[in-house]
Amino acid sequence: MYPIGFIKKAHGIKGEIVLVHEEGAPPEMHGLFFFKSSRGDYEPVRIEAIRPNGRPGSGMFFVLFSGITNRSEAETLQGLVLYSSTEPEAIAQPDEEEVYMQELHSCEGYQIEDAANGISGYIIDVMETPAHPVFEIQLPSALLLVPVVDAYISTIDHEEQQVSAQNLDAFFDTEES
Repeated sequence: MYPIGFIKKAHGIKGEIVLVHEEGAPPEMHGLFFFKSSRGDYEPVRIEAIRPNGRPGSGMFFVLFSGITNRSEAETLQGLVLYSSTEPEAIAQPDEEEVYMQELHSCEGYQIEDAANGISGYIIDVMETPAHPVFEIQLPSALLLVPVVDAYISTIDHEEQQVSAQNLDAFFDTEES
């Protein structure tokens, strides 16, 4: 038997539980699974429904098992380990570039500001190019394509949903007549 995760607690009144999955990613939940009983043998259980609980990658899921129909029944499962009879497949971990691109894509909708030059707008898209990612920025009177490089992007604050930029004036025609 292979451990899949453990039951953290009951959730709601319809028999759902919170499953903490060992790998953090949603487990493949088809077929029979097992709990180890107090006698030491394995009792089978089927999963009826599973959905994420919280942030992606948190490893926590709301699970509804067949035959568990109320909170009292769900509470009896608290602390038990869920097992599978088949070895879980190795989950490919994203490489650094994939993680970086996911982080950049999460910037869509963030405000971007070049305070030194008085330029402010919103990131409406993140484009992937062979050289480097590019922010598509909507300004009040223009659309800018700005490479995500240190020369233009200073900091990204995900908590405040704010991007600090510099040198964005370089993208405007500054010819003197």
